[in-house]
Amino acid sequence: MEKKEKMKQQQKSSIEVIFFDIGGVVCQDIEKFMMRDIAKKYKLSYREVMKARGKWWKLYATKRISEKEYWQSFLKDVGIQESYTHFLSLPYQKYIQKMPGMESVLKRLVKTYPLFVLSDHAPEWWAYAQKTFHLQKYFQGSILSFNYGALKEEKKMFREAIKMAKVKPKEILFIDNSEKNLQVAKSLGMDILLFTNPKELLEELKKRKILF
Repeated sequence: MEKKEKMKQQQKSSIEVIFFDIGGVVCQDIEKFMMRDIAKKYKLSYREVMKARGKWWKLYATKRISEKEYWQSFLKDVGIQESYTHFLSLPYQKYIQKMPGMESVLKRLVKTYPLFVLSDHAPEWWAYAQKTFHLQKYFQGSILSFNYGALKEEKKMFREAIKMAKVKPKEILFIDNSEKNLQVAKSLGMDILLFTNPKELLEELKKRKILF
């Protein structure tokens, strides 16, 4: 028995801590589906809608503007004349949803690894997701854009993650659905994993000996 346990430990990955993105990984990609539906409903170019969204999202996700200002500015840019109040409720009514299949992955991982959040997120949307899905059951802490005034495309977020993890960068795994954000983490020495869906994530975690 001791020999088998020793062999298992030798095969185990060097990863000690795992950070997860939220939108598009733990939860559905709020903006992707919401903006797609807005473009369709108002007969707008999805590309132009996403361009306007990106412009104002950066300010909202870093707490430089309020939720109200985000919607007012976005609607003005895309030429939608309706009141912003209708759009305020949209994320909560329909688009903040769990990623099907992810909870079972988290349940397995949390038994062995400290899990944390590293995400570009809006304060109100994060508070709702955390309360609705009881994310505190899985995550010990979080690095969120609105708390640091920075986005994942900046190294600041990942430097804070390394401090929070209290391990070497190479012992941290960051899971995100954005290749661009993963490359920032990689540049600081963190291990990375591109998320596509829960099934493939589970297979990759097993392949890397992070889960057995």
